[in-house]
This record gives sequence, structure tokens and C-alpha cells, in this order.
Amino acid sequence: MAARRYRAFIWSRRAAVTLILLLSMIDAWCLWRATNEKIHAEQGERNARMAEARALALGEEAMQADCFAAARASDTGNGPEALAHLARAIHYAPQSTLAAEQAVALLNTWSDPLPLAILSGHDGYMTDVRFSPDGARVVTISYKTARVWDVSTGKLLVALTGYGAMESARFSPDGTRIVTATDNETAQIWETSTGRLVAVLSGHQGAVNSAEYSSNGAFIVTASEDKTARVWEASTGKPVAVLSGHQRPVWSAHFSSDGALIVTASPDRTARVWETASGKLVATLSGLQDGVASAQFSPDGAQIVTASEDNTACIWAVPSGVMVTALWGHKGVVTSAQFSPDGRWIVTASEDKTAMVWDARSGKRLAILKGHEAGLVSAQFNPDGARIVTVSSDDTARVWEAATGKLLTTLSGHERDVLTAQFSPDGTHIVTASKDKTARLWELPALTQERVAIFAYPGDQHVEAQFGPDGTHIITSSFASGVAFGATGGPRVRLWDVATRQPVTELADSSPHFSPDGTRFITDSGKKTASIWKTATCELVGTFESGSTAWWKAQFSPDGTRIIATSADNTARVWDAATGKSLVTFTGHEDYLKDARFSPDGARVVTASNDKTARVWEAATGKLLVTLAGHGDAVMSAQFSPEGTRIVTASADKTARVWEVATGKLLFILAGDNDPVNHAQFSPNGTRIVTASDEIRVWEASTGKLLATAARHNPMFDQVIYSAEFSPDGTRILNATEKHPARIWDASTGRLVASFGEPGESNGEVSAHYSSDGTRILTGSISRMARIWTILPPTAGPPPEWFHDFLHYLGQKRLEADGVLVVIPHDDWLALGQNLRAVLHKEAGRKTPYLEALRYFIKD
Repeated sequence: MAARRYRAFIWSRRAAVTLILLLSMIDAWCLWRATNEKIHAEQGERNARMAEARALALGEEAMQADCFAAARASDTGNGPEALAHLARAIHYAPQSTLAAEQAVALLNTWSDPLPLAILSGHDGYMTDVRFSPDGARVVTISYKTARVWDVSTGKLLVALTGYGAMESARFSPDGTRIVTATDNETAQIWETSTGRLVAVLSGHQGAVNSAEYSSNGAFIVTASEDKTARVWEASTGKPVAVLSGHQRPVWSAHFSSDGALIVTASPDRTARVWETASGKLVATLSGLQDGVASAQFSPDGAQIVTASEDNTACIWAVPSGVMVTALWGHKGVVTSAQFSPDGRWIVTASEDKTAMVWDARSGKRLAILKGHEAGLVSAQFNPDGARIVTVSSDDTARVWEAATGKLLTTLSGHERDVLTAQFSPDGTHIVTASKDKTARLWELPALTQERVAIFAYPGDQHVEAQFGPDGTHIITSSFASGVAFGATGGPRVRLWDVATRQPVTELADSSPHFSPDGTRFITDSGKKTASIWKTATCELVGTFESGSTAWWKAQFSPDGTRIIATSADNTARVWDAATGKSLVTFTGHEDYLKDARFSPDGARVVTASNDKTARVWEAATGKLLVTLAGHGDAVMSAQFSPEGTRIVTASADKTARVWEVATGKLLFILAGDNDPVNHAQFSPNGTRIVTASDEIRVWEASTGKLLATAARHNPMFDQVIYSAEFSPDGTRILNATEKHPARIWDASTGRLVASFGEPGESNGEVSAHYSSDGTRILTGSISRMARIWTILPPTAGPPPEWFHDFLHYLGQKRLEADGVLVVIPHDDWLALGQNLRAVLHKEAGRKTPYLEALRYFIKD
């Protein structure tokens, strides 16, 4: 019994030990498994973080590459491509603000309008499009159909079908009827409102290439492949005359403005003039070396301009048919030629990718319109002759300033060649037709939008401009090099009303400056005198004599009671602004003065001279207080700090220097520029300094430490940076350059914030200034104008998810996976617009910089 109990005890102990061992093994295994799983989990997390870091790095790298590509596209004037790159950059790195900031910089001057409506539904190319005389409708032509659309809604009103392939369509002068030309040897007259066929004009023995009404609506003329043109009674469709004589097809036929004559154009190398009523041949315009693409009368009917395949346009006298002038200059077929509405100018379009503007009397070329990337199909003046629209096989139409040839805006978005374009009767809209089977209606915000106000006067060159303190007026000065005061084309000062954009007065003076309160301004007459004028009335307040020498750079004291100016005799002088009495003369410089300024409290004056020094004077007595010596070349400018205890000087010796006013002690040297420093300025709070040389540099004002550098604008240009100015809040820097648009930079990082104007040697902004509230900038340009730009608010944080869609919508293009830039299909583009309007509706009432940009360009 005891043995059994002992054996049981032994077995139980063994079982317990075995169980303990087993449990220990299980615990160890569980611990090992948990540890192993933890190790694997941590390794997985590390791998995931590494993968994410690699993806972020790759995304960051790709984003930066696209930002660089966008900058390059923007510098060459290709805004849609730039926006496509920036949209992709945001996709690669959605949390980065770099691409979004660059996009807002581009949008600050974005002027490419969006189509109001896309007219689609035709089965083939749209070969012709025309506004009705009242501008309320358009008619489009495509294979076998014409369609009439409502301009305000873009809705289809009626379709005209049933008579073969249509070549052209024209409204009657009262807009109640439309005449179409077709390839089935007929033309048709339709009722506009119903699409009812009124009459068929039969008699041609070949396709009809064109048909149009006379100005009084009494006649219709048709041109045909059968080598004839025919005149018809418009009310009945009855034939009136057959214009026979061409040896090859007649491409077009047009009435004179009074309807008495018709001119026809043919590939037989002639144009011919006919009497409308009788069909009698009046004159043959011959002597050309190739076919005549088009022929049109001048507004008074006294001349005709022809466009020829021999690369020329020619002006002919009517009715003699004698050639008056040949317009030579194109290097390709001239596809169209048209007189301006007043008959003074002619515009020609050519397959050489250019259009040219000519003086109709002398034949002198006035402007070349360059920018299209393929041959031009046509060019047309707007109703007042101030602008021109060109259409091209590069899928765009472009709008230009007729007087200067300056590009105003590009109408992009068509997916294939643009075949025709026409201004609306009031000139505010354009309709384009394309091989992509659509027509597009556009308004022209680049010419009318409030964010860019243009102040230009005929004949002005090299315009400088400045704001009045309250922003209600600007003042411009313009001059042509080498032209004397008072002479035609000489210096001119103009005071403008900002609200009306009209000049208030014009003076044969230069160098204007507003008083601190904006109620007066001072000008230099160029005759050793200066004048003060009341801003409100332009009344002369007083004239100040400088003595025996000319003077420059007159400025008011901070309180507006005194005026200081530099003189050609190496002195500066102060006058009483109320009486014109000379108060004090600062003498002692050994060369002419570059600058003279009051201290903020008006108690001192600092002068900068070509003698390599700046000097500080007591303003009341003219007593020399200190001489700031040490520069190795001319001192270009000198300016007090806001509290008046320091001065910063800029010099041609490639340095700027900061000095203590009380002692003249040099505090530090701001060195590093490779060219002369043209300008140096304290920030409004006095904590930073900006210098302008070959680059824009920002320095810490207390130590001279370099804080930020704004990269040189474009390595292709050897630039002169005229000025650099802090924004009123000190966060931005605005600069003007010799050959580049004005630009705004972030004062902390040196990053580009916005660019204003067009790149190019003749488009430099020679002056740029902020408004007192910092919401606008005013630029004065070599290209003959001043402009006020309203600035979009800077970005704040990463862009929202919809922002890259917004950029695609504006640019109307996107980058494919292989990097090819393509036009967004119009259905996809319309869907983007709907989605963005949904964002506006959802975010109504919220204000963010991104939403402000969206609201500006897209209306809810």
C-alpha cells in the first residue's frame, strides 16, 4: 500500500515537473513568438517608413523638376505648359507649398481667357463661324450643316441641313436671314429664327466657295469653282449678273462698302473689280506672280488690298486697277489682308508664322506680330481697329495691340488647327472655329479685367510711374532718348485718375514726385526751374529757380513743407514749399550728386555723390555733420533707417555699407555682389536691408548677415536691376529690371512670389512701386505703358485637393504619363469646371488664399 502511494507520489511529482516544464516551454515559445512578431512589426514599420521616405524623396525630386520646368515654360511665355507642370508637381508632393506658391505667382498675371461656351455637335471640321449683326447669335459651318447658337447661353437654336457640304455662312445686315454656300453648285437663303429654307440660288456649274450680302442687304454675291461669280437679288433669289472672265476658280467675292462694286480673287494670279448691278468688268488687278488668296476693299472703296501666294500683299487704286504699293516682308504665302475700319492700317497674315501691320498710305511696316508656332490662316481687326485677332495651325488664336504689335492674350484650348475667328460687333467677344469640331466663345478679360489696369498714351516711350499716397491718382513720366524738353516726343508728365484710367493733365516736364499727403506734386521743367501743382485741380502753385544750373530729383520733406533737389553744380538745395524761397545750400562734394534725402524727422539730410562719399548735413543750416568715406567708387544712393539713427549707402564699388548717423562710424559692409549696387533700402521696421545689383539680397540690419538671395532672373539676359523695394509690411520685395518683368520675392526665403509683365529685351519694367496698403503694384515699362496690378493673396499652407484640378482647368492642358503635353478633351474640361464650381458653392463664405484665387477666375 505504501509502495503504491509512493509510486503515485513519484508519478505525480514527475507529472507536475513535466507540466511545469511544458508550461515553461509554452511560455518561452509564446515569449519568443511575441518578441519575433514585435521585431518583424518594428522592421515592417521601419521598412514602411523607409519606403515612405523614399517615395517622399522621389516625389519631392519629381516636384522640384516640374517646378523648374514650369519656370522655364513661364519664362518663354508658355503659361498653359507651366500650369500643367505645376499641377503635376502638386500631385507628386501634395504637402509641399513650393509648387502652389509658384502657381499663384503665375496666376497674378494670368491673362489667357477661358471660353464662355464650347459649341459642339458638328460631325466634321468647323470651317466658318460668324456673329450676327447684333452679336446675339453665331452661325457655325461644318460638313453638310450650319448651326445657329445663342451667344448668352451657348445653346443650339436651329440647324440648317440638306444641301451638301457647306463652305461658308453669312448673316444678312438685319440678321433675319443667313446665306450659305455649298459644294452642290448652289447657295441657300435661310430664315434665321426658324431655320426655314427661303430660296435656293441655282446656276453655278461648280462648287460655291463663298456667299455674302451687300451692306444694304439688297444683293448677294457668290464665288464658284466654275470660274465665275454671280450676283443675286437677295429678296427673291433672282439672278442679276454673271461675273465671267477668270481663268481659274473664283475663291472669294466681296462687296465694296456702298455695294456698288465687287472684287473677286482667283488662283489665276488676278483679282477683278466688277459693277454689281450690271456685272461689267471695271478693272483687272494683274501682274502678280502667283494666285490671289483674298481681295478686300478699303472702307471708302477707293482702294483694294490683295493677299497673294507670291508672299506679297498689294494695294490697288479703284477704279483704275493700278498697283499703288507692294507690301514686301513676309517669307511665306500671305493668306489674308484686311484694312482697319478707319482705312489707315492694313494687317496681313502669312504662312511664315507672323502677321504684319502696315501704313495703308505709305506701305511702311509698323509692327510684326510674332509668337505663333505654325502658319497663320487669317488676321482681323476689331471694330475700333485697336486690336487684331490672328488664327493659326498651332491650335490657338491670339489677340494683339494693333499700334505696337504687343501680344495681349492667347486663346488656347482647341485640340486642332484654328481655322477662323471673328470679333463680336462690340469687340468684347471672339468666336473661334477649329478642326477639333468645336467653336468656342470667348470674352476678353485680359483687356478689361480690373486686376490689371493699363495707362498708355500714344507716342510715349520708357514710362516711369508712381502712386499717389491715397492710391486715387498715379503720375507717369515718359521720354524718348535724345529728345529735348518741349519737343515732339520729348519728356512728358501725366497725372492719371486711377478710377477712369484717363489722363487728368499733361505737362512738358519730367521727374515728378507727390507730396507726402498727395495734395501736390512737383515736376522739373528742364529749364533750371521746378514747379509745384495741385493734384485736385492741376493748378500751378509755384515755380522754383535753381539758379545757373539744372537740377534733378526734387523731393518733399516728410512733413511736406520743404523741397530738396540735387544740382548740376555738385550741390543740393532746400526750398520752402509754400513760398519758393531758397533756404539752404549744401556745398562740399567734389562731383555731381546722385541722391539727396531727408531723415524721417526732417532734421537732417544725407547726400550721395559720384565723389565716392555720402555726407550728412543739418537740414536747417546746411552745416556738414559727418562725411561717410570709404567706398571705392560712386555712391549711387543713401537712405536713413526708419528711426533715423543709421544710413545705408549703395555704391558702384559692388558693396553697400551701413553707418551710424551721429558719428559717421562704419558699422559693417554688405559685400558679395558681382556688379555695382544700384539701390539699398531698409525694411519698414528697420530690421532688414535689401540691395539691388546683379541679384536681390536681403541682409540683417543689425549684423550685416546675409539672410536671403533672390536668384538672377534669367541667365540669358545681362540685366540691370533698377530698384528693390520692401512691401509696406516688410514681408515681400518688389524689384524692377532692365529686360524682364517686375517681380515680387519673399523677403525671408528669396523665393519668387509673383511676376508682372512679359519677358523680353523691349519689355523691361523700369519702375515698380507698392500702393500704400500693399494690395497693388504700379509698374512703368519700356513698352510704353504703366500698369496697376492687383495682387492675389499669398498661399497659406499646403494646397487643397482641388487645386491641381484648378490649374488644369485654367491652362486647359495636362501632362500625360510619358510627359507629352495634351489638350484636355472638352467634356473632361467641362467636368472640371463643374467640380470647381461645386467647391465654390460648398465653401461659400470662407476666405482662404486658394479660394480667393478660385473665385477670381471662376464664377459660381
